[in-house]
Amino acid sequence: MRRFPDREQFFLARTQTIEPMAPHLLYSSLLILLGLAVVYDIATRRIPNGLVLGGLLAAMACQPFVIGGVGLASAALGAVVGLAVMLPLYLLRAMGAGDAKLMAAIGAFLGPTQILGAALLTLAAGGVLALVAALWSRSFRRVTADLGLM
Repeated sequence: MRRFPDREQFFLARTQTIEPMAPHLLYSSLLILLGLAVVYDIATRRIPNGLVLGGLLAAMACQPFVIGGVGLASAALGAVVGLAVMLPLYLLRAMGAGDAKLMAAIGAFLGPTQILGAALLTLAAGGVLALVAALWSRSFRRVTADLGLM
């Protein structure tokens, strides 16, 4: 076992052994969170709070070890921005609370700048899926009529 003269060298050596693996751990954790959220959402039409909290904690645990990562403060800010972006849609009942909370957990993984792009892509993908569902169920005319009322 190596001896370190001070704590700073110990922690520097410790993080140097973890850092090469950390980005993979971070993105793997995010993919697992998203995969589980999809499975739960399709099966039960709900996203459990425990899953979202676990994702948030996993993001916060991984951030200190990522080279070029967002860091704890930016991860927390990313979570707030992710929730703030989706909160108006939840208040308008356009999306569920679980979806808004999940975006907060994703924001903790990505940080405040990248979560904006991820939220925009999420909304665009949801719009495309809504159009496909309307066409599939042959209710496209009714959907466009409803849009005309808005």
